[in-house]
Amino acid sequence: MSATLLSEDGEARLARLAWRDLQRYIAKYPQLELAGASEIAKYLRELAVGPRGRDNVRDAIVQLFRFARRHGYLGEDRISEAEKVAKIKAGNDVETWTPLEAALILAHTSARWIPWMALGMFAGLRPSEILRLDWSMIKFDQGVIAVPRRVARKVRTSRLVPIERNLMA
Repeated sequence: MSATLLSEDGEARLARLAWRDLQRYIAKYPQLELAGASEIAKYLRELAVGPRGRDNVRDAIVQLFRFARRHGYLGEDRISEAEKVAKIKAGNDVETWTPLEAALILAHTSARWIPWMALGMFAGLRPSEILRLDWSMIKFDQGVIAVPRRVARKVRTSRLVPIERNLMA
């Protein structure tokens, strides 16, 4: 396996976070068939996460219901109650930080996470892309970050991201 920017594989981390979220949900609703859409929506609203995090937890709950249906724990004809809970519309949680806000965030970020934060802030890479990025993909001599298709899974196309002066700093 290639050396990554972070010590942990991004997909394994996401799977672990989804499992943690599911354990909390299962502890609150141990019998899936008793949790309706209104209870699931209330549970999601009470989470201390942003819109993206809420959608990720919702998706994990949907997958739990689908697993239960496939393995006979829920009736085949029953749509998942979690699927009835609307997702946050894409793009509603996108914000741009001012230079002062970015400086404040970086000033309070541990040295280990500075490269990760800088790539997200100044190169516009998605967190999932940063987690799969390899140092060999950063072409300092050419002033670009080569994001191959296997790293850019959301858009599924390779691209070159310019390394701007603020990222080089």
